[in-house]
Amino acid sequence: MDRDIAAQSLRGVAVARAKVRSDLSGLWFPLILFGAITLGSVPAVLLAPGEIIGAYWTVLGIVGGVATGVFYQRRERSLGVSAVGWPYIATALAIMCGALLTGWYGGLMVLPALSFFGPVVVVALGYLVFAWLERAVPLAAMALGLLGATAAVWLSGIDPRSAGLVLAVLYGATFVVTGVLYALARKDA
Repeated sequence: MDRDIAAQSLRGVAVARAKVRSDLSGLWFPLILFGAITLGSVPAVLLAPGEIIGAYWTVLGIVGGVATGVFYQRRERSLGVSAVGWPYIATALAIMCGALLTGWYGGLMVLPALSFFGPVVVVALGYLVFAWLERAVPLAAMALGLLGATAAVWLSGIDPRSAGLVLAVLYGATFVVTGVLYALARKDA
């Protein structure tokens, strides 16, 4: 009888842990936010030199990161539970720094392919890390799909600026749609 009670207790703890993880997850928010920021970058990709795109992402990347941090902090307070945040913060910083550095270095070295493909590859790889942290298979599938699409655009041989435009629209729209699907899957979103 004691084994049955212990097994039932362990199942109850596993269910409670899954519920808390689900309640803390707000994947929809940063996906929609950064999807909108990415779509907002399309005019810069079309019209502006690389420095403007870098400035756009430096400013809005920080604003988006702060807004996401505030969102998660408020969510944790309203739930009365918190998650270990440093892996998420480290991943977000790695994405931002990696994307900015590959874009900047590609521009500095006059390697347009690196300028346009490097940042999106860094972003997709970062979202694979987020998927692992969240144990979110759909998010991993999204990131892998974006990596595949990036490779297809690169292999198509179109000029890097056009590729940057295609990828900005693709990544932005994919983030927004994925975020909306995550939001719809949640009652409290």
